[in-house]
Amino acid sequence: DAEERGYTTKDMLAILPELTGKSWQDWWARHVESPVGSVDFDALLRPVGLKAIADGPTIAWAGWGGEAEERGVRLTTVERGSPAWNAGFTPDDIIVSIDGKPVVGEPFETLLSGHQPGATVKVGYLRRSEPGEKTIVLGGVPKDGVKVVPVDNATAAQKALFQRWLLIPYPGK
Repeated sequence: DAEERGYTTKDMLAILPELTGKSWQDWWARHVESPVGSVDFDALLRPVGLKAIADGPTIAWAGWGGEAEERGVRLTTVERGSPAWNAGFTPDDIIVSIDGKPVVGEPFETLLSGHQPGATVKVGYLRRSEPGEKTIVLGGVPKDGVKVVPVDNATAAQKALFQRWLLIPYPGK
């Protein structure tokens, strides 16, 4: 029952056409499933005198999310434009091995921990119980995330817009 579990993507894509009389597939793919990496945060933050910076090391990234299960790791998400997307992975694929090493019993977060950004890995998987293998060239993301900080030498206009937006003084000089 939806009240207990919430609505799934499948539910929403079935309900929206009933309510509006049109398909929402393309809109959903562009605006909901689109990767955050496609957003130019610097362009969005610059008018208010802020910028995004990545501190620290970069770790391997495939652009997928998943949950452990008895046969491996079931993909729950695959970010559009990510290495996993470009290799052809889809939600519900089950990752069974990486570079020939079985992933059964592995926490999802550790699947790529021994690899570096730019590395090429062979990924064994099941799709509708049919085995397959794909090669991925891993991307990279900042290990500690991204921070939003004031720009150097913010203009008076940037400071004023920041204060009107957040109703607090600009944090920089």
